[in-house]
Amino acid sequence: MVTIDMHSSQVQGTFHGPFDHLIAERLILDGLKAEMGDRDPELFAIVSPDTGRAKDAERAADILGVRLRHLQKTRDPRDSSKLIRPKNYRASKAVYAS
Repeated sequence: MVTIDMHSSQVQGTFHGPFDHLIAERLILDGLKAEMGDRDPELFAIVSPDTGRAKDAERAADILGVRLRHLQKTRDPRDSSKLIRPKNYRASKAVYAS
């Protein structure tokens, strides 16, 4: 089995047999940097959905040279599979680091 950027590496322990976990973060960030080109970095932001991803989001923002934004993840009380987007959040281009 091959996985890419699992949310939690502990999942690997639940499988029996050959298992490879690949990290694609650097490749993705290189692609984003190329897409940004020479545009103003202030137009972009990396968004951390919760404190659990804050360090990853901070690292990505530093690599890309863009702003870092933190959001409080809030779930819809009627449907926990849905997230509620903050009402006052605006950005031109944002990458959601989930």
